[in-house]
Amino acid sequence: MAAAVAAPAEKAVEGGAEDLDAISLALALLTEERLVLDVYSTWCGPCAMLAPEMDIAAVALRSPEGGGGCRVVKFNADHVDGPEIASALGVGAFPALLYVSKGTVARRAEGPHVAEAIVAMAEEACGVGS
Repeated sequence: MAAAVAAPAEKAVEGGAEDLDAISLALALLTEERLVLDVYSTWCGPCAMLAPEMDIAAVALRSPEGGGGCRVVKFNADHVDGPEIASALGVGAFPALLYVSKGTVARRAEGPHVAEAIVAMAEEACGVGS
């Protein structure tokens, strides 16, 4: 069952994707059962296009109709240790979406995507909504 996805808003969506630092990201990767991670860079145009879609997807994936319990986060690879962390995650281009299920990357995608596609990939890769 596909989660309902709200129309894009002009401002950031309340309850959207959380921006994590390196320590918070490491903790999330170790503890979250279902995680969608956007690895981005501030100079990347497609990353800026993806940001509002990630916020919309985050709200949809947290809703009961979206399976609830799927955390959507983002990590700025421009931060200190960012390049090393992105490399360790196997990121070769920005934006990179990693769908993590029980500590394992179940799917990868690169480039900007609309919220509906992000939700659909999370449902397929992480069993969200099942």
